[in-house]
Amino acid sequence: MSINPLLGELAEIARTELLATKWLLAPSLRVGNQWLESVVRNGQPAVGFRVLTLSHLAMDLAAGDLAAGKFAAEKVSLLPEFAATLLMDHLLGEQQSEYLSHSEASTRLAAALLSAIDAMRMAGCSANDLERIRFEVRDKGGDLCKLLNAYEAQLEALSV
Repeated sequence: MSINPLLGELAEIARTELLATKWLLAPSLRVGNQWLESVVRNGQPAVGFRVLTLSHLAMDLAAGDLAAGKFAAEKVSLLPEFAATLLMDHLLGEQQSEYLSHSEASTRLAAALLSAIDAMRMAGCSANDLERIRFEVRDKGGDLCKLLNAYEAQLEALSV
């Protein structure tokens, strides 16, 4: 059975750096774990790998600086994921939405919207940027703009 080049490289790293801690950057945790599973199924133990997505890596890198107080002058802190999800759920309940009112409010919906908004914020997108995008369903863009504005206003009010 042939192994693709990526899995071959992972197997080589697993073989040469057997007990070292290794970070595997993958598009999702699931995909990264599937890659490692394929390496193991081809006979190479894969010990010490830590699967990360780009957002996990960014959070890990920033967490040390946050803990050390490097951003204290800017009054930057990290809102835990569960708290951010609760905040988004609260905002969903408050918003008069055109598009999202057709979906049943749930923690899953709040988490999905939070993930989308976090991705937009990490990419540097603002509500003004969203207003220029032509969404297939116009109300969806409007609701996302409202949520993004409300979310950022709440973060500012909480000094987070």
